[in-house]
Amino acid sequence: MELKNEKPGASSEALERSIHRLSEQVRLDGVPAHVLETLTDKLTEIGPHEFSQWVMGPDGMALREVPAAPDRLSDFLHADLIQGDLPVASWPPVVSEAVRLLKRTEKDLDLSLAFRTLLEAGMNQAWFPGGGLGFPHVSVKNLKESTVVVIRLRTPLPLPDRDTEPVRFLFFLFEPEENQERHLVLLSRISRLMDSAANRGLLFATADTWALYQTLKALDDF
Repeated sequence: MELKNEKPGASSEALERSIHRLSEQVRLDGVPAHVLETLTDKLTEIGPHEFSQWVMGPDGMALREVPAAPDRLSDFLHADLIQGDLPVASWPPVVSEAVRLLKRTEKDLDLSLAFRTLLEAGMNQAWFPGGGLGFPHVSVKNLKESTVVVIRLRTPLPLPDRDTEPVRFLFFLFEPEENQERHLVLLSRISRLMDSAANRGLLFATADTWALYQTLKALDDF
């Protein structure tokens, strides 16, 4: 993702041009709509010049220069990191299960901060675009590679203060601190996979965790 820089103090016309360029670039990159909304809010809040600096990051590395994750979700799926039938009635036990699953492959990492961050964020509206889906993400200190934890809830969990479809299926994205932007690439792949009502129906209907894992891999191959 690359934005042409604007001079400080840019006019509202410059802001509109920047928002238009951002929308076009996000469309080309295949970034989900809810991510575009977040980025547009940030652009409007701080202005084109500061936004360009924010996109570049503290080390001056543009997002487009960050090594991209492979397009295949299967490269990040692990059978031990999938729970296909979690019986919960609130957000905290969902977070607990996500962190417990991650601990299976990251036994030496301190996941307490990631746990607190997810717990305190609650059911952050930006993470739940609709369709019964959730995409919570958080960075983890000393994590070497992006990791996806998949959880399907036995009973859909309603979103607070939102009259939308309850959440049934969650992809938790855990990111290394030094490459937090990579979740945008993963989100793009997951969103394309889950945009199909037929795909969602298959994943909601699979019998158990192993079948869910195999179905995810099979759908990702198309």
